[in-house]
Formats: sequence, C-alpha cells, structure tokens
Amino acid sequence: VLTWRSRMTRSATMESMVKLAKNFRSFADLAAAYERDRDYRIVRLLRPESEVAILAPHGGSIEAHTSDIARDIAGRDFNLYLFEGLLKAGNFAALHLSS
Repeated sequence: VLTWRSRMTRSATMESMVKLAKNFRSFADLAAAYERDRDYRIVRLLRPESEVAILAPHGGSIEAHTSDIARDIAGRDFNLYLFEGLLKAGNFAALHLSS
C-alpha cells in the first residue's frame, strides 16, 4: 500500500500537506496517510488502580509542551495517553485533527 508520503513529489509544498490534513474526517484517515512511530507516536501508560486518564491528543510537536504538561499531571498516579507529532516541520497543520 502506498502511503501519502510515498506519493508526494519533491516539489510538494507545505500547503498541499495542510490541504490534505484539513480533509481528514477521522483518526483512521490520518493513520492511512502517515506512518506510526515515524510520523507520529502514541504513548499509553496504564495504571489499573486509577480511574482517571490524562489525555494529550495534540502532543509532541503538534502543540508545544502539551505532552510535558500531561506527563506532569499524570505523574505516577493516573493513566496517560499521548498522541505526539514527530514530523520535522508542520506537525500542527499535518497532524492536528479538529474536534
């Protein structure tokens, strides 16, 4: 299966990435266009004794310091879920799913 990245040409611009990202209707669309653990990472720390989960769906380089804040709040007490952008540039435009 060809990924979005493998179909892009060297002349592609950031604008074309943004246009594609705006068309994502769900996480499934994003996951089909990008490669996990290369373009984005999902971190899950499960603490079965906790009924609280701290979520950072715009972590990594999508929105600065979001992962750090979530980790600090979760500490060793709460469950933690991070969706982190790993692209070299344009993480917000390319990986930010609208609520």
